[in-house]
Parts: sequence; structure tokens; C-alpha cells
Amino acid sequence: MKWSVVFCILAWLMPVYQVSAQKYHFINYTVQNGFPQSNADHVFQDSQGFMWFATQNGAVKFDGHNYQVINEKDGLPSSVVQHINQDSEGNFWISTKSGLTKIDKNGKIKTFTEKDGFSSPEIICTYEINPGKMLVCTRKSAAIISGEKVIKISPDVHVRFFLKMKSGQIWAATAGGINILNGNFLEPLKSGLSEFQLSFSDMAEVGDSLIWFSTSHGIYKYNGRKFELFTENEGLISNKINCLLYDSEGYLWYSSENKGCGRYKNGVFQNFTPENGITSLSVLSLFEDREKNIWMGSRNGVSMLNVHSPFVHFDKVSPAEGEIVLGIKGDESGNIWFCTYGHGLVKYDGTTYETLDTKKGSIEDYFFDVEIDRKTVWLASANNGIIKYDGKNFTRINKIGEKRLERVYNIFKDSYGNIWFGGNYKGVVKYDGENFTVYNPENGFEGGDVMGIGEDPAKNMWFSSTSSGLYMYNGKKFISFGEMGMDNNYIRCVAYCNDVMWCGTASEGIIGVSEKNGKFSWKYVNTDLGISSNNVYILYPDSRGNLWCGTEKGIDRISFDKNGSDILVKNYTKDEGFYGVETNINGAFEDRKGNIWFGTVDGATCYFPERDAPSMLETNTYITRLRLFFEDFNWKEYCSSVDDGGLPVDLVLPWDMNHLTFDFIGLCYSNPDKVKYRYRLLGQSDIWSPPTSDPKAVFTNITPGKYEFQVISSNSDGVWNENPVTLKFTIEPPYWQKLWFILLVSGAVLSFVILIVNLRIRALKAAKKVLEMKVINRTQEIQHQKEEIEAQRNNTEEQKKIIERIHREVDQSIVYATRIQQSVFPDINILKNHFSDQFVFFRPKDQVSGDFYWWTTIENQTIITAVDCTGHGVPGAFMSMLGISFLREIVMKEYITHPGVILRKLRKEIIKSLNQTNEIGTQRDGMDMGLISINHETNVMQFSGANNPVYIITRNRVIQNSDKVITTGTHEMFLHEIKGDKMPISIHYRMDKFDTHEIQLQKGDQVYLFSDGFADQFGGANAGKFRFKPFKELLLKNAHLPMEEQQKVLENAFDNWKGILEQVDDVVVVGVKV
Repeated sequence: MKWSVVFCILAWLMPVYQVSAQKYHFINYTVQNGFPQSNADHVFQDSQGFMWFATQNGAVKFDGHNYQVINEKDGLPSSVVQHINQDSEGNFWISTKSGLTKIDKNGKIKTFTEKDGFSSPEIICTYEINPGKMLVCTRKSAAIISGEKVIKISPDVHVRFFLKMKSGQIWAATAGGINILNGNFLEPLKSGLSEFQLSFSDMAEVGDSLIWFSTSHGIYKYNGRKFELFTENEGLISNKINCLLYDSEGYLWYSSENKGCGRYKNGVFQNFTPENGITSLSVLSLFEDREKNIWMGSRNGVSMLNVHSPFVHFDKVSPAEGEIVLGIKGDESGNIWFCTYGHGLVKYDGTTYETLDTKKGSIEDYFFDVEIDRKTVWLASANNGIIKYDGKNFTRINKIGEKRLERVYNIFKDSYGNIWFGGNYKGVVKYDGENFTVYNPENGFEGGDVMGIGEDPAKNMWFSSTSSGLYMYNGKKFISFGEMGMDNNYIRCVAYCNDVMWCGTASEGIIGVSEKNGKFSWKYVNTDLGISSNNVYILYPDSRGNLWCGTEKGIDRISFDKNGSDILVKNYTKDEGFYGVETNINGAFEDRKGNIWFGTVDGATCYFPERDAPSMLETNTYITRLRLFFEDFNWKEYCSSVDDGGLPVDLVLPWDMNHLTFDFIGLCYSNPDKVKYRYRLLGQSDIWSPPTSDPKAVFTNITPGKYEFQVISSNSDGVWNENPVTLKFTIEPPYWQKLWFILLVSGAVLSFVILIVNLRIRALKAAKKVLEMKVINRTQEIQHQKEEIEAQRNNTEEQKKIIERIHREVDQSIVYATRIQQSVFPDINILKNHFSDQFVFFRPKDQVSGDFYWWTTIENQTIITAVDCTGHGVPGAFMSMLGISFLREIVMKEYITHPGVILRKLRKEIIKSLNQTNEIGTQRDGMDMGLISINHETNVMQFSGANNPVYIITRNRVIQNSDKVITTGTHEMFLHEIKGDKMPISIHYRMDKFDTHEIQLQKGDQVYLFSDGFADQFGGANAGKFRFKPFKELLLKNAHLPMEEQQKVLENAFDNWKGILEQVDDVVVVGVKV
């Protein structure tokens, strides 16, 4: 009995647990992702900004992406490196297990070992006293290197670290205490610690009078008069501290070799272990870089804390790994309540998590949303409707009148204090504090599956449905935006911000709905405008006027300008510390401190806005390599010298070495993947390239001349370098373009020309005499011919009068023929009566046309065609009259509306009337055409084509039978081309049936039929054909215009393209809008 009681008590207390494991934005570099070796005994940043790591595989140089290892193969006495330093003159000092190596700016190596005076081959670290003077700590003692001379420091003690104080004194941390360097001697520091045999490992000076010491018994704070000890009892991570760092933000960092690391400020210790994001408990070194990031070298690579990240991740909201967190709210006491999908409701007081699941009396463990109304916690459950929790008991509300509730998605408290509930049922539920009211089709609300609820300043309620779109309730009636033309029915969430009601959709991004003078309009914000995905789960307005958008790819902050017309979107992903990445519905809440909590598929993440200040620090940008034809090359033969980075100075190349690749890097360790580059090659172009993430630029076939390559980079916050990094070079011309060769060839050519001219003059003189005799003879002949011509002239004038009379009679006949042809064309009012808009662009090459258009309406079916007959002018006009006559007979008399049948019967009539056969040499005149039939009740369109296609422009990305899709982000229109059969309306080797395509049109869709006259017109700068691809782009670009304006655009485009050239063919384009 006694043990069972104890067990019950333990079971009751189990859901209450303390978790300090908050995950911070650590970027980890380990052997698993390319770090050369697991140990990082020391971390260092050189004067150029490159990071260095001391490993057991050598000294490692790191630019944020690539590692360069320097070890025994490169001249080090040992690959086991323990410390890296750079002095004020730019020399590198690398401490190894077998000696100390100095590498100067020119790459010259000098190694110091026991032979040079060290008492031990193992070098621990170095420290610069003054230019040209280095302190060296070995395993047994310390020494000074002055120039290339080694001077021992007495007595022989194991010095672990030197530190030059602001007073000018140099202190040494040793295994036996603190010493002060006096000349070449170490003198013990007289202090209150002298009586203790403490092992000191590191020191950090703060201000003018405060020094911290790390020991094997904790850390000491020394103010010049007394020591104060901090141990595990005060919150220190371990009593054995091996490294200290005082950063620019006022934190004292400490590390241990067995428990992790931490920081201390204003009496508060904050410790970090692998649960918080670092790679190892064994932290060997600490370093702060120029971006204020903190680096930790460990026995499992390197961890870097991005102090600029505004996020802290809580992945231990419940005992489960990868907990799904949805709705979040805070109460009056400052507690945060999390809805989980599988572990019930979780209450977090800043230190302790309390899980309220079925073991603690909850009705179920799957919740979508939470709302707190004074002392009552309302829950949206997955299977049991509405659940109310009063702090002690859970109550289920799953039936209101005749309405049965199961899955509730969303809870919202309006400005009147009413609680609204939306779920997978028809309607929405309101609780006014006493009674529940259901709004459904019986009282005007047709919506269902409500997943989002919101309110605007006018007290209107807004509801988003995943099955029927967006609704607004003004207290009297419900307004459906689907009925007003909003065609998106899957809307997850709504939020009011910046005078706009924003709606999150599952596929089209965000819809912003505005109201002015009683009329609603809406606009779209999608990936084209910067949000991370069009699949939106969360919309949440914060107190700073920002709108937060959660997707499966992270969280986006949308900021607005003063006018509210322009937006600025900043994306936050795992690279910025948003570890949960994918968000969940209802998962956003701003607490009393202004911090914003987000629910993700892997716990919760908190955003601290005060940390989210953009870094104004420019990247350090360098050209790292110059390659020839993509290969490394030794440039020494072609330049005056090579700089410290190995790049050529005063580079002069021959004409055939003109394929160059410039490699560069912008150093930004806070978020190296977000670094962007822009470059240009002055001498070739003054225009900067578009921003790119690719750290190289390739230039091919560089013409002879003088050039200057320039590159700039930006950090992850978009701050660009003010001054570019440059490399100048010259490409010499080939010998045939040089002055001496040009002068030589010019002289030879001139001499040859003079010779030819002289020979030609002689020949001309001889020919002149011959011509003079011919002129005399010809003059006599011309006189005789003149007399004959005068006699014929009178006869010619009479013939001219006869021809002019005949021509006048033919012109009158053609004009009459034109009138006849125009009279048989259909009335445009037929289209106006059945379509919302339409146009016809008809431009014959001659007075009468071989192209024609025709339409009619038969029992709510409109048949439209655009036809291209063989030939143009009078022959083409005869064919067009024949075609119109047959179409009237087939469609209007026989009542045939099926496009495939119409074309087949028309082909039969043409072949019969023109007596066409398959015999070689017989005429095969006919027609190419596209014909559509549209049912105005169903908006179903049928199409058949003889060699000619139909174009449909719509807002839908995919329709049936679409061969090609051309998209544009300007108006979100899509052009679909449905091709006709490769058969004409005439005799042909292929006489199959014509295919009929059936397409469901939507309101607003636009359909175009045409001949090939527009696309085949010659013109433009090169007198080429216009072609169909530009014709499609022209239609698509102007599809948002009214049809009348589209016709004008086509006419202007045709005239501008044709210019002064002759029109080559008849043109007809017919467009209708459903």
C-alpha cells in the first residue's frame, strides 16, 4: 500500500520537469561536415579576417566555406599544432609538438627548436611583447625570441599563458601560481593566493583594475586588493576551468575540458552543453571574432555562437523528441501555454514545463489552439470538440444544440470578449460568456472548415475556410469573397495589419484585402515579392507593425513603408537560427516583453527583437586566386612581382591568354551562405553584375586592352563594401594588330596599288582610242534609230490610252468584289452578345483577301473560325467566298456544331468543288484554319484545327491538352497552345479525321484564333520574320488590357515591325474573352 501511494505521487509529478536545454544558434564544424581533424586546441583570427584552428593535422585556415591545411608537408616540424598567432608585422607563429615555426609575409619559413635554446621541443603558445619580440611558452619553461635569438626566462616553470596588462606589466599563468615578468625573470605575484598551490591556466583583464583567473578550483576575480572565488556552487559549469575570454558585450566566457562552457555577467551564469548546440563537453579554447561571434574549439571540431541570431529554440517542450507545437498563448502571470499534437497542453513558467495530458486528467492529448479568458483556458481539440480547463478540471463541449463538434481548429477572442471557434464542421461557434451560438446556413453563414478567425478595427469578424474561401461578418450579414471573384477557396489564416486584412493560402501566398468607399479589392504577396513559400500556415501582427508569415520553409518578417504600399521581407531559416523551420497553424504569440513565440514541427522557437539588429560591419573581401583556362597558373613570367596573397602585380598577357577566372571570398562567418558578390571588368563594361552567391567570375575571349577587375561583397544583412577589391592587367594585341606590322603591311599594299594603277592607266589610254572610233560609228546608228523611235512614239501613246481604260475597268471590278466579300463577313454584334469582350484585327495584303473570319451562334453554341486560304488577292478571295458559303451550309443549315465534323465536311466540299485528286501535278488549293465551338451554358470549348492552333490565356497553370505554357509574374497569366492536326482543308496524302479537343473554360479566359500572316511578316532591324514566339509573348504581355486596346497593340506592333517593307500576306487575328 505504501509503495503504491509513492508510485501514484511520482506518476502525478512526472509531467512537471525542469529543462534548461535551450538551443542557441551554434554553427558547428566537425569532421562529419569537412573539418580536417576533430581536435581544435586553439582558435585565432588573423589581420585579414581569416579564421585559424590549431589541430592535430596541422594549422587550418578557414574562410567560411573552405579549409586550407598547413602541416609537415608544408614545412612545419610537426602536424600537431597547439597554438597560432600573428604578430604586428604580419608574421605567423605556429606552435607545435616539435618546435615553433615563423612564416613571414613572403612565405619564408623559420623553425625554432631545442637546438636554438628551448628547454623543450613542445611549444604551448606565443605572445607578442613588442614588435620583433615574442614570448614563448614551452612544456618546461618560457623564453623570449628577439629577432632570431632565443633568450631563456628564469626560473624554469611551466608557463601556460602570458598577458600584457594595461599597466604594461606582463603576467604569467603557471602551474604554481601567477608571476610577473621582470626582464628575463619571473617573480611571484604577492597576493592573498600565495599560500595556496593553485594551478592557473588563463587570465582575462577587465577594465583597469579587474582580473579574472581560471584554476583547477574555480575562477577567481581579483580587484587589486582581494580575490573572490566562483565555483559550481555559484553556478559555474565546472571547478576545473582551462580557458577565459572577456568579450565585447561584457560577458566573461569560461570553458572546461569535461563539462562544456559558459558565460557570466551581472551575477548570472549561463552554461552551454551539447544540449544547447555545441559539439562537445570538452571545450579547449575560446575566441571572439571581429563580428562578435564566439568560437569554441573542442575535441569534436569547432562551434561558433552567432550572437546576432535573435532566436532561441526550445526543443524540449515535452518529454518527446521533435514535439509538434501548434497554438501558443500567454496568461496574466507570464506563463506560456503550448498546444502539442500528442502530449497535451504544456505550461511553461520560464524554468519549468508542466505537461497537462490524459495522465493528468485531460480529455485528450491532441490540441490545435488555445485561448485564455481570465482564469479559463479554452482548447481546440482534434477529436473531442471544445475543451475548457479551469485550472483543476477539463470539461468537454462537443455538442451545441443539434451541432456536433469533433475537430476544432481555431479559437479567437474578439474585442467584446466573445470567444469564437472554427472547425471541420459547417459554420462557426460563438460563446458570449453565457451561451453558445452557432452561425451556419440557417442564419446566413455558408462557410465551413474554418481554420482562421480575425477581427478588424471596425469590429467586423473575418473567417477563413479551407473549403470555401474568405468571409466577413459585419454583425448583420455574412459576405462571401468567393462570390465577389476571389477564386482561392483554401485559406488557412487571417490577420489584420497596416489597414489590410491579410489571408494566408495554401498555394498562392498571402492575399491582402482592402476596403475603400465600400468596395473591396485585394492583392497578392507571394514568392515573387520575397516570402519563402506560397504555402502559408501562420499570419501574425506584432506590436511593432510587422506582419509575420510562417511557412514550411521558415518564418518571414514583412515590414511596411510609411505609405503601406511597399513591403520589405526578411526571411529566417535554419541559417539564421530558426531551427524548427516548418511552422504550424496558430503557432505565434507575442509575450509581455515583446518576444514572439512560434510553434514548429520540432518544438517552439522564441524571437528576441532586440537582438535582431542588422550588422553594419562590411565583409573582408579578397581575390584569392587567378586562373587561366580554369587551371592554376604560375604568373611570375608575366608580371613584375607577386603580392602577399599570391596574385600577380603589373600583369601583362599575350593575346591568346585571354580566358581568366577570378576566385574571391567575402568573409562573413555569421552566415557565410548568405554572402553575395557583384563584380565588373572595367575596360569591358562599367556595369556591375547582378548579386550572386558564386565566388568566382569567368571572362572568356578578352580582347586586347587594359583592364581592372573589381569585386565587392555583402554580409548576410545586405551591407556592401564601399570600396571594391581590384586586380589590374593588360592583354597585348597579336602581332598583326601592332603598329609596326600594320605600317609594314600598309607600305606593301600601297606599293602594289601604285603598280596596278600605272598598269591600268596604260590600258585605259589604249582603250580610249578604240572607244573614240566606236563612238563615231554609234553616233551614226543612233541618228537612224531616233528617226524610227519618233515614228513609233505616236503609235505608243494611242496604246497607252487603251491600257488606262482597261485598268480603270478592272479596278472598279475589284472594288465591287471587295464590297461583296465584306458583305458576307459576319456581324460583330454576334460576338458582343455572347462574350464579355472581343476584337478582330483584319489587314488584307490587297484590296480583297484570301484570309477571312466567320462566326455564328446555333442554340447557345457560338462557332468561330479564322481561315488562311491559299494565295491572296483575287484568287484568295474566290477561295474565301467558297469557304464562307460552305461553312454557312454546314453549320447554319445542317445545324452541325462539332468542330471536327465541320472541318471534315468542309474538306469534302472543297475537294469536290475544285475537282481535286491525288495525281501528281494537279492543283491542291485549300485552307488552313482553327475552329472553336463554345457552349455558353457550361463554358466548355471544343477545338479542331487544320494546321493552325488556338491560344488560350488563363489564370490557371494547367489545362487539358496543353502543349506549351508560357508564364509571366507580371499579371499571373498563363498561355496555353493547343495545336491543330497537320492536315489542310484540301486534298492531302493524309486524310484522317480531325481531332476535337475539349477544354473547360473559366470566366475571364481569353481565346485567340489567327492566320500566319502576322508571324510571317518581314521587318525589324534584320528584315526577318516576326515569328510565333514573339507573337505569343505579345499576346501574353497585354492580356490584362481590354480587347480593344489589345487590337491597337497588335496593329502598332505589326506596323512598327513592317516599317517600310511590303506586307507579304493577309493578316487576321480574332480574340474573345469569356
